[in-house]
Amino acid sequence: MSTTKIHISCDPELLKRLNKLSGKRSRSKFITEAIREKVSREELKSIVSECAGAWKINNHENLKTINSVIKEINNLRKDSDIRRKELFNE
Repeated sequence: MSTTKIHISCDPELLKRLNKLSGKRSRSKFITEAIREKVSREELKSIVSECAGAWKINNHENLKTINSVIKEINNLRKDSDIRRKELFNE
């Protein structure tokens, strides 16, 4: 994987904490992973915002109460267990 050098400014206290966690020799790897995680979260937030309002409770009678939600989750788990057993000959 190719990399590109960047220059960043950082609060001195934050840099001390970073060095303590990652070590000076592993800062780039640590920062890259932190950026990757943050970017993924922000992208997910954006996707969720774009989809807001697309799902209407009135279209899902089976999910209107907590008990009906629990029942649906249990059904999904049961179906998943059945499928796993089929796939892996359990």
